[in-house]
Amino acid sequence: MSDYKVKTIDSKHISLTKNEVSLGDLKYKSRYSFKAEVKMADASAYRFEPKGFWGSTIELKDRFRTVLYFKQNWKGKIIINALFENFNRQFILKQKGVFKSGYVLSDINDRVFIDVTADFKWKKFNYDYTLSVNPELDKLEYKYILLLTAVYCINYYLRRNAAMIAT
Repeated sequence: MSDYKVKTIDSKHISLTKNEVSLGDLKYKSRYSFKAEVKMADASAYRFEPKGFWGSTIELKDRFRTVLYFKQNWKGKIIINALFENFNRQFILKQKGVFKSGYVLSDINDRVFIDVTADFKWKKFNYDYTLSVNPELDKLEYKYILLLTAVYCINYYLRRNAAMIAT
């Protein structure tokens, strides 16, 4: 397993690194928006866009094509459908446990591909993450996009749950 670091710069900017080398950034349009842009180190760009009346489905697009989409189910799991060229796969992101601040991204057979450890920063009132990645996922061409998608999904999960508690 290799480790990647995710640092929350501010409430709208998140950075993915490995050995302190920048691999990509996730930038939200505004503090409470689900719209966000992904800029990779190779200059490729993607955007997250909510779809539907309630915005419950989120799509990741490169220019015009949807490369993945996800939706949270009633059990609190987020089902991610990756639609990259030559790579169609379904993943499930779920919390490790009720009182644990970590997450796992697995396939439908419960094989763990990303183990996410959350580190809450009281001064900034946000999270940084360590992502331990399975060697099989680490070989994929789209691994950095999947890593940033996992982080986006965790933030989505946290924001939706906070909104439900607030109402």
